[in-house]
Amino acid sequence: MPGVIHHAHDLLKMHVTVDGDRAGTVDDVLIDDATWAVRHLVVRVGERDVLLPPAEARGGGHGIATTQAALDAAPGAETDLPVSARMRPDPGLALGWTDEGTGGPSPWGPGMVPTAPERLAAEAEAEAVGGVPPGPPEEVPGDPHLRSLREVLGYAVQASDGHAGRLSDLTVDDDGWRVTDLVVDTKEWWPGGKVHLPASAAFSVDWAERSVTVDATRDEVRHRHGRPD
Repeated sequence: MPGVIHHAHDLLKMHVTVDGDRAGTVDDVLIDDATWAVRHLVVRVGERDVLLPPAEARGGGHGIATTQAALDAAPGAETDLPVSARMRPDPGLALGWTDEGTGGPSPWGPGMVPTAPERLAAEAEAEAVGGVPPGPPEEVPGDPHLRSLREVLGYAVQASDGHAGRLSDLTVDDDGWRVTDLVVDTKEWWPGGKVHLPASAAFSVDWAERSVTVDATRDEVRHRHGRPD
């Protein structure tokens, strides 16, 4: 049976069922940015997040089916954290910044992060009033390729010759559980809307810079054909 292609925004918060009854929701999807394979589905069961192996998940148009035994055996989400969860909290949050997707308060608007000039200005202001400017992020040991799908949405997309847009979505094929496409919103520099790039075009993901670098020029990104969403 062929797999179903899920958009990230639909996959997140999708119901997880056992024997047709709702047992939880997909809270996040953890992916390997070296292979773009799905490593874990983070499933919220009651008040707890567990890591459901993709092999135990059967996708469908409206939900994810699994077994009670698989949910009972699933380890807690804290046992294999993605890069973003292993970095120390951004000191900039004390200045009113918010990380992407958190929905917290921000002077730049809901869910937004400051640009480099805005961030530098805020750091200078904090230092002038006796604050401590943010230092470089620190990471505890763990897999440097494990990424939160929820976290990377909104990351800047960098082509070989400059900024090419923002990562507005990802598509995931539940036959083999692999990211197939990066959906890039190019409206910031070219009024062409959204284009799809194969996930294989991405060769690095940078948490500190909140960016995905792709093996393409801006013009090559621009001339990619969009696909119906």
